Amino acid sequence: MPKTKQEYRVTGEELAVECRGAERWRLPRMGAAAFTGLVTGLLSMVMAISFASLIFSGELVVFAPVGIGLALYSAIAIGIVTALTSSFSGMVGIPQGIPAIIIGLITVNVFTGFPDGASRDEVLASVLIAVACTSVLTGLSFLGLGRYHMSWLVRYIPYSVVGGFLAGTGWLLVTGAVRVMTGLTVGLDTVSDLVDLQTLTQWVPGLLFGICLFALHRRTDHFIIMPSALLLGTGLFYGVLLAKGIPTGTAAADGWLLGPFEDTRLWVPITTDTLAIANWGLIADQAGGMLVVSAISVIALLLNAAGVELATKRDIDLNRELECAGLANLVSGLGGGMVGFQAISLSLLADRFGAASRLTALIAAGVCGAALYLGADIITLLPKFILGGVLMSLGIGLLVEWLIESWRAHSRLDHLAVISILIVIATVGLLEGIAVGITLAVFLLAVDLSRVDAVKHILSGSDHVSHVERSHAQSSYLKQQGERIHLLELQGFIFFGTANTLVEKMRKRCDDPNQMRVEFAILDFRRVIGIDSSAVLSLKRLQQLVRVRGITLIFTNLAEKAILQLRGHGLIDSADDGLLRFDDLEQGLEWCEERLLLQMPDAGEEDNVTLLGDLGSLLAEGEPGGEILQYLERQEISASQTLIAEGTPPMDMYFVQSGQVSVYLKLPEGRTLRIRKMNAGTVVGEIGVYLDIARTATVIADEATVVYRLSRDALQTMESEAPVLASAFHRAMVCIQGERLASLNGQIRALLR
Repeated sequence: MPKTKQEYRVTGEELAVECRGAERWRLPRMGAAAFTGLVTGLLSMVMAISFASLIFSGELVVFAPVGIGLALYSAIAIGIVTALTSSFSGMVGIPQGIPAIIIGLITVNVFTGFPDGASRDEVLASVLIAVACTSVLTGLSFLGLGRYHMSWLVRYIPYSVVGGFLAGTGWLLVTGAVRVMTGLTVGLDTVSDLVDLQTLTQWVPGLLFGICLFALHRRTDHFIIMPSALLLGTGLFYGVLLAKGIPTGTAAADGWLLGPFEDTRLWVPITTDTLAIANWGLIADQAGGMLVVSAISVIALLLNAAGVELATKRDIDLNRELECAGLANLVSGLGGGMVGFQAISLSLLADRFGAASRLTALIAAGVCGAALYLGADIITLLPKFILGGVLMSLGIGLLVEWLIESWRAHSRLDHLAVISILIVIATVGLLEGIAVGITLAVFLLAVDLSRVDAVKHILSGSDHVSHVERSHAQSSYLKQQGERIHLLELQGFIFFGTANTLVEKMRKRCDDPNQMRVEFAILDFRRVIGIDSSAVLSLKRLQQLVRVRGITLIFTNLAEKAILQLRGHGLIDSADDGLLRFDDLEQGLEWCEERLLLQMPDAGEEDNVTLLGDLGSLLAEGEPGGEILQYLERQEISASQTLIAEGTPPMDMYFVQSGQVSVYLKLPEGRTLRIRKMNAGTVVGEIGVYLDIARTATVIADEATVVYRLSRDALQTMESEAPVLASAFHRAMVCIQGERLASLNGQIRALLR
C-alpha cells in the first residue's frame, strides 16, 4: 500500500544507527540527511561522469562534455523523481552502468553510420536523440509494467540469460574502462598498443584502483569506503604531480585528466532544430538495442529494489518502483538524458547512516546540479584513472559474482551457458550474446524437462479401481485380474523427450514375461498441461506398439486442445477400434472392469450377484443365509427414485439385490457430484446406522432396482431373537468395511510408490 504523508514526514528526532555492529552514530536527522546527501551526491556525480565517459569515448570523445552534462542532468532528474515518488523513503536513483554499456554501442553505431564529412551538428543531434529515445522507451516500459502490476514477469527470465548478460556486462565495463583511460578499444588488433609502456601507465593505475575498490567492498560495506577512496586517489594523484613539478596542463595533454575539451558546453537540450537535422534512419536502425536496454533495465531495477528490501527488512512495492523509474526516465529522456533507476548501494548507504529520508536523496541530486552549474572547468580536473577505476570495480564485481561465485551455487550446465554467453558478447557482440543466451536457455529447459518423468504414477487395475462398488465375488475377481489393466497417470508438458520415455515404459511392461498379460492400457491426461506436436508422433508409435500386441489403448481426461491435436493425426475418433477415449478416468476404468467381468467364471449365473450368494457367503459357516430374510423387507425402486436423502436420520440400510444405484454429494451453488456407483450384491447406508449419524450423501436408483431393507428396529430384533445370526451378520459387515478400507489403503500405497 502507498505510504501516507505522515510516513514521509521528516522529523527532528535523533536516530541511533549501528554501523556493522560496532560504531554507533547519533546525529540529528537533518544533519545526518545533509551529510549523507553530500556523500551520496559525490558518488552519484562520479558514477554519472564515469558512465558518460564510457558512452562518449573513442571517436565520440569530442562530444564528451555534452555527454557529461547529459549524465549530470539525468542524475538530477532521476534523483529528484525517485526521491519524491519511491515507495522507500531514502531511495536514490542515478544513471546506471548496465544500460550505459548498450547505449554506448548504440551511439557508436549511429556515429559510424554517417559518411565521412558529415556535419558535426547532424551527428551530435542523432546521437543525442538516440540516447533520449532509449530513455523514453525504457520509461514507457517501466510505466506499463508497473501500472498493470507485472513485476512478476522477471521471475520467468532464465537464470543463464541473466547471468551471462551480467557477466558480459562486467567484461564490457572492464574494457570500457580501458577505453576511457586510453582512448583505445580492447581487441586483438590493439594488444600491442595497450602493452606499450606509455599506454600501460595510463590504464594500469586505474586497474589497480578498481581492484582495490572491489577488495575493500568485499571486506566491508561501510558507507565511507567509496568517498574516502575517491578523495584519497585524487589527492595522491595531485600530490605526485606536485612532487614531480608536473603542471596540470601537461598532465591533461598526456591523457591523465578528463579534459581539456574543445567544446566546454554541458547538456545540450533537445530542441526542434535538433529533431529536424537528426538522421532518423540511423536512429531507427538501433531499435533492437533500445529494446534490449528496456528489457535489461527492468531486470536490473527489480533486482536492485528486491536487494534493498532484503537488506533493510522493509517492504517495497515493486510495481510502484517500476512506475517511479518510468516517470524518472521519461523526465530524463525528454531532456535528452540517459537511462537510470534505483541504485542499491547508494540507497543502502543512507539507510545504514540513519538518514533514509527523501531529503537525503534530494540533497544528492542537488550535488549533481551544482556540478552541472559549475561547468566543465571543474570536471576536467578529474583524473581518468579514478573514473576508469570506478568502472573497473563494477566490472570486476560482476565477473567475480557470475563466473566464480555462481559456480558453487548453480548447476554446471547453467554455468556453462553463462560462460558461453560471455564469450560471444566479448568476441562477437552484445545482441548476439543475448540471442545465444536465449537459445541455450531453451535448450537447457528442454534438457531439464526431459529429466522430469512424464508418468506421475504407474498403476494397475488391482491398485486403482473405479468408483463402482461390486459384489464380493466380483471385487475379488477384479483384484486377482487387475494386472491386466495397465494405468499411466501422466503429468506436465508432454514433448518429444518425455513422450519417447513414455513409449519405452509401455514397451517394457508389455514385454515383461514375469507379469500378467496386459489387455487394457490407459493413459490419463488430467495433469497434462500441453502436448507438443512431436509428442503426438510418439503417441502414434505407442498406438502401433499396443495394437500389434492386441492391447486396447484408452485415453482419458484429454483437454480440448489435445483432442484437436490427436484427432488431426487420426489417433482418436477414427475407424480404428484399438483406441478409445473417455471423458474421465473413472469411465475408462469402469469400461475395462466390465470387459474383465465378462471373462469371470460363472459370470452368467445369478447366484454371483444375489443377496444370499454374496452376503450369505460372509455369514458364519453352518448358519443358513436364508434365515436373515425374515428380518429384511424387499422393495422395488424405480429409476431416478431417491433411496436415501442427505441429512435424514439413519433409520435403515439397504442391500442391492439387482439393478444399480448411485451415491451423490451436494456441492456449493446447488451442484451435485456422483462419488460412487453401487451394483448388485452391495450394501448402502450402513455407516449411518452403525455410527448413528445423519446421512452424509444421497442415494438414487439409476435403473429399476430391487433392494432389501434392514431397519434399525429389525436389527435390534435380530440381536435379541437370534444373537448367533446377528453376530455373524456384524462380522460380515466388518468384512465388507475392511475390504473397502484395504482397497483404499492399496490405492494410497500405490500412489506413494
